[in-house]
Amino acid sequence: MVFDKCLRSYKIHVPPNYDGSNPLPLVVVFHGMTGRATHMMIDVGWNAKADEEGFIAVYPNGHTAWKSFYELRAALYYLITSGGWGFWWNPWSFKSIDDIGFIQTLIEKLQTTLKINSSRIYITGFSQGAIMTYRLGAELSDTVAAIAPVAGSIGGYWTDNSPFYIIPEPEHPLSVIIFHGMNDSWVPYNGSRDFLSVNDSVAFWIEHNQCDPTPQINISDSGT
Repeated sequence: MVFDKCLRSYKIHVPPNYDGSNPLPLVVVFHGMTGRATHMMIDVGWNAKADEEGFIAVYPNGHTAWKSFYELRAALYYLITSGGWGFWWNPWSFKSIDDIGFIQTLIEKLQTTLKINSSRIYITGFSQGAIMTYRLGAELSDTVAAIAPVAGSIGGYWTDNSPFYIIPEPEHPLSVIIFHGMNDSWVPYNGSRDFLSVNDSVAFWIEHNQCDPTPQINISDSGT
């Protein structure tokens, strides 16, 4: 589709039980930095999960408007190792690419072409895609039922020269489930100069959703 004078791409997977008579949930799945839609569809297994659970999955691709040598180097590395260009997201709006508007328009378009349950629209993503997930949850709380970021953050510094950013306050309560490994070196669990910590991210949603700040803690048998 063409959005904001740019050609934007995405892939859709419709489960076998879809016949157009009953509305199905929609899950928007975001790849990580220098990733692409096909990785999330097949390698991560979202297509198989969509078939098993009976939901429509859409996999947007980011953009290729690299603004730094670091971004271009990462994209070239992905090209060499994976045989294809990788894509980027712009979750904190420090570039000219309007990814938030693109996703909002994409969801609206899908609602006109497929039978989608408008009360069951979900967003998930990994790494940079999780940062997008947090941002979209804040921006589209009137549209999205829940978000599930994996290894992301609600804010920080995008580059050495960028100002500090934190996602805006959502207008409505939103269900959130957060996944994050404690050994993550790209988006550290305890935060870094570039990213707010997992505790900061969780606290943001606890306060917004007016949850009980005292957690219920369950530890697995392995202790992890």
